[in-house]
Amino acid sequence: MANDQQRDDLEARVLSGMYRHRHLSVSSRAFRHDGRRFLVAEWEQHGQDDPGATERLLKIVEKRLLDDAWSDIESMAHLMDTWAMFDEMSERLHRLARVEAANADAGRAIEEFQRSGGGVAAAASVAAAMQRVVEAEAPEIAAPTGVELFDRLMAEAASTQGREFLGIKFPTLPGLNRRLDGLRGLTFLAGSPGTGKTSLALQMAFDAAESNPDTVVVFLTCEMSALEAQASIITRLTKIPFHDLMKGKGKPRDQATGMMLPEGDIALLNAARDRIAALGDRWRVVQPSDVGGAFIGSRRGGAGVFAPVTAMVNRAKQATGASRMLVVVDSLQRVPVAEPMSGSVTGWVGETIERDNYVVAAMNDLASGPGDAVLCISEQNKTQQGTASITSMKGTATIGYACDAALLLTDPEDYGRDTQVMERDVHDGFRRVEAHLVKGRAGMSRGTESLVFRFTQHRFEEGSPR
Repeated sequence: MANDQQRDDLEARVLSGMYRHRHLSVSSRAFRHDGRRFLVAEWEQHGQDDPGATERLLKIVEKRLLDDAWSDIESMAHLMDTWAMFDEMSERLHRLARVEAANADAGRAIEEFQRSGGGVAAAASVAAAMQRVVEAEAPEIAAPTGVELFDRLMAEAASTQGREFLGIKFPTLPGLNRRLDGLRGLTFLAGSPGTGKTSLALQMAFDAAESNPDTVVVFLTCEMSALEAQASIITRLTKIPFHDLMKGKGKPRDQATGMMLPEGDIALLNAARDRIAALGDRWRVVQPSDVGGAFIGSRRGGAGVFAPVTAMVNRAKQATGASRMLVVVDSLQRVPVAEPMSGSVTGWVGETIERDNYVVAAMNDLASGPGDAVLCISEQNKTQQGTASITSMKGTATIGYACDAALLLTDPEDYGRDTQVMERDVHDGFRRVEAHLVKGRAGMSRGTESLVFRFTQHRFEEGSPR
């Protein structure tokens, strides 16, 4: 949503453009400023050049407000000279007014629900009002023609032909990479606690950034801080356990780095820093507060999450010449969702607009560009934890079918048969994990890969422990 100053400027420009082009493009109801609103209402009723307009207007609105409106028309005229600019500004104001009206209706519906103490009819009114908010925010776009879609497909095929993998490669896990044919579209990664979902996603993300010079990678962490995520990456790159990284090994403090670690470990840290620095603008680890807000949409509570991330990616593409992006989201259940401007609906978003479906739609939109990909971590339902079922992902029943690929992490069968087997592995610093590709679209190969999760180093390997 625009702030008050931005909205006032938009109104002034549109009014000036309407008079400059002699075109009544926006209804008087879209204007908040009394002088502008009544001036346009007069035009709607009597035409633009009616000689009695001023006399009628002065009976219902203060002269200073009319003077402000006429000043807008004169001062903004040079900015609205082109029809394209006028048309864009008119659509923006029209859409803004539509969103404001929808939010106001939602606020009244929520107030009525709270006042009446609930009930099916009141709940249905809230749901319908929230749906109108979503529809009001949606841009009005025409669907592409069949020929346009054909041309787009040919252009995308021309860009992917000759590549080893159709998607974004992550070669430290070659078997999994081959099954997925690289990361593309929207991929869900789910599993029970302890199977290493975040560590695996971080490994895939950093590997993708290092192995694809044409790709910008952003890891959006809604679970942990950006520093905690960075620590996971460092422990994998250096094989220095997290405990030692943060508490030291009792060595004399190094003068250059301040670290209480052996010289060999400090050399490994310096080498890791060089690898990260080499990625430059193509690698970012961010949390919602880093990108200017805590919400998906542009409603109350600040700027959205995904829009600033997209802007960050686009700037990085321009700076580096990259053409693709990978955004990793940790996790689906922790991405904050906006509330309507008109009031709090805590506890209502999931019930009225299917919260997770709303997030999935935003991520699908993010991954819609040629070669782009989103990898999203998801929790599993408690009753299905540890299973490789596509329906086990937490959320509405259809979430698992909204992605291009679904990767489920489970324990191997022998862990279930004998708990001592798992205890022995954990004692040795690792646990075995099965990665099941249970859903995969064209070019992907469903099946299972055996992984070893060395949890003290936040590192995954394929095959059996060595």
